[in-house]
Amino acid sequence: MSPDPDFTAQAQAFHAQGRLQEALEAAARGLALDGGNPTLLNLAAVCSAGLGLLDQAEACWRQALERQPDNLECRFNLAVLLTLRQRPAEAEAACRAVLARQPDHAEALDQLGTLLRNRGCIAEAETAYEAALAAHPDFANARYNLGVLLMATGRPVAAEAAFRTALASRPDLVEARCHLGHLLQEQGQFEAAEAAFREVLARQPDHAEAHFGLGLLLARQGRAAGAAAAFRAVLALRPSHPEANNNLGILLANDGRRAEAENAFRTALAGAPDSFTALLNLGLLLTGTDRLEEAEALLHRALRIQPDHAEAHNALAAVLLARDRPTAAAAVLNRALELDPGHPGSHNTLGNLRHRQGDPDGAAAAYRQALALKPDYHEAHSNLGVLWTDLHDPAAAEAAFRTALALRPDYVEARFNLGLLLLRRGRMTEGWPLHEDRYHPGRRHPTAAPPRLSCPQWRGGSLAGKTLLVLGEQGLGDEIQFCRYLKPLRDRNPDSTLIFLCKPTLAPLLRGLAGVDRLVTRLTEAPPADGWCFLMSLPLLLETRLETIPATLPYLAADPQRLSRWRPLIPTAGLRIGLVWKGAAHYANDAWRSLPGLKTLAPLWSALPRGMVTFVSLQKGAGQEEAAAPPPDQPLLDLGTALTDWADTAAIVAQLDLVICVDTALAHLCGALARPCWVLLPRNGRDWRWLDDRTDSPWYPGVLRLFGQGRNEEWGMVVERMAGALTDLGRQLPPLC
Repeated sequence: MSPDPDFTAQAQAFHAQGRLQEALEAAARGLALDGGNPTLLNLAAVCSAGLGLLDQAEACWRQALERQPDNLECRFNLAVLLTLRQRPAEAEAACRAVLARQPDHAEALDQLGTLLRNRGCIAEAETAYEAALAAHPDFANARYNLGVLLMATGRPVAAEAAFRTALASRPDLVEARCHLGHLLQEQGQFEAAEAAFREVLARQPDHAEAHFGLGLLLARQGRAAGAAAAFRAVLALRPSHPEANNNLGILLANDGRRAEAENAFRTALAGAPDSFTALLNLGLLLTGTDRLEEAEALLHRALRIQPDHAEAHNALAAVLLARDRPTAAAAVLNRALELDPGHPGSHNTLGNLRHRQGDPDGAAAAYRQALALKPDYHEAHSNLGVLWTDLHDPAAAEAAFRTALALRPDYVEARFNLGLLLLRRGRMTEGWPLHEDRYHPGRRHPTAAPPRLSCPQWRGGSLAGKTLLVLGEQGLGDEIQFCRYLKPLRDRNPDSTLIFLCKPTLAPLLRGLAGVDRLVTRLTEAPPADGWCFLMSLPLLLETRLETIPATLPYLAADPQRLSRWRPLIPTAGLRIGLVWKGAAHYANDAWRSLPGLKTLAPLWSALPRGMVTFVSLQKGAGQEEAAAPPPDQPLLDLGTALTDWADTAAIVAQLDLVICVDTALAHLCGALARPCWVLLPRNGRDWRWLDDRTDSPWYPGVLRLFGQGRNEEWGMVVERMAGALTDLGRQLPPLC
């Protein structure tokens, strides 16, 4: 029985109009009359494939070939379908079956070439493409595929010629134009590459790979906003595109938008859990936000995928160093340098390790090696600046920071560190503006976070009739030192209302602070304000210079009731000297500022005759156990364990003759109370506020005396000097009766 010819004509007409479902239905009606008709079976298969009914399409083509084994159209179409269904061996067999019957079948040769290329048979694939073009010289698709092969095998000139020839035959072949854009970008022909990508998008606005290629190009040129827009266009079309998410994450991270960057990297990993690049980038991002345990786990995952990747080893070494595991960091870093001795980042990390280990010469050599390999390495220049700062070479430090900023003007770490250097040198007019970068979101460790308030940040100007919320920030010592600025702020703005948000443990001490209308310890307790500012921005806003530091002492006082409570516990005879030898362990520079232990202070006990002095421990936290059970030759009155807040500490300090401490908040409390204090300062990481080359402090004139650790001095040598000063002090006292 022959089918009604109208069914075949209807099916073909519907197919030509793109009405696939109707075409399929017409073909089905014809096949109901003649189920083995090859023409209708092929048409039904084509429509089924177009509708995503791949099983049905394959069945139709196979049925057609059973009826007509030499039907090359059906056999070739089956090969294409099998390729689409990721069954390459069967697809290759189908192509070869076509070519066995028609050796110059250009489409089959082109398809075979792609199958061979995909399984790495490059020479055979190239032969297949050349054969397709010999049979059909104007076959644009084969010419394009040959260009892809030539591009992948490092023959850019021939690849470009292939792409351009394909486009001359078929200007609408957007895949060839997109690959041409990638090729031109690799060759540094950025303008031509951009034109190619934009031509693709003009013809096909939803071409995801053209958006992606354009994003890579713009990012490479430093056009971050355009690149981000291009990657977002990719993700609007393909939300799980791993590479677009990863590259967008890099741009967001560089812009300081860390939460968005993290989301982008995690989305990339959701689409490609074994993406080495996304694992590495997310690990680097979390390292920069101090989520070091997570970062370490991610970098270990990355190294399981690419165990010989030097950059990943270097990143892991940096994490281990940040986690205070220098031995482990050194081992991983050695592996990074074995893998790639010329990797600048590894030499930079080695410099950081040597600096941490107290080997400045080794650190300098490592940084210089990083710069020899990469002269424009702004991070290494900045790290050299930090090293020269610690080595008390301010001119070299300033030059290094300024070089880093010349290379990358938005490098906030160098800008912030330059600000600290300038403040340390007493160049406050230059330093305060740069000190505002302490809370810049692009910093690796911002020391403050702007609050979420409806009122704006106050940046100067009249406060007449307005309410200002001043936010305490950073450590306890910072709040004690800079709360002095509230009175001069009020003096300049007598009609204003000042609200001060301080740390809860300081509130009992700061009640009654001059210039403050209301003291709060939580943001939710603060009344509505017209503006807010950080406490440590006040020196900038009040235009503080070295000679205009508000240094009227005391500006804090001990509470009378607390004085009475502690008075019975404090000896009345001889010198009473308070001691603190360790700071909080979480402080970044604590390894350098804290003493190894109470025994380091032993020379002080022999500086004065017994009975002339009582040493009083004010130690809390680390070191407290030593105060509770001191060595027999270091008798100590332990009051630190009984302290409840800073008002208690102030009440004790106010009744002592001297306090000796490492660089902690206690030094600032003594200064604010105008009580004598000797401060031990480390050679590495000496805080900017103590300035360079001084034994006194303009912040606490006549009260603080500074004992700085020299480059080659151990703490014991500094304590010996301090013991000599204590002996001199004892000579000025009346003799014991």
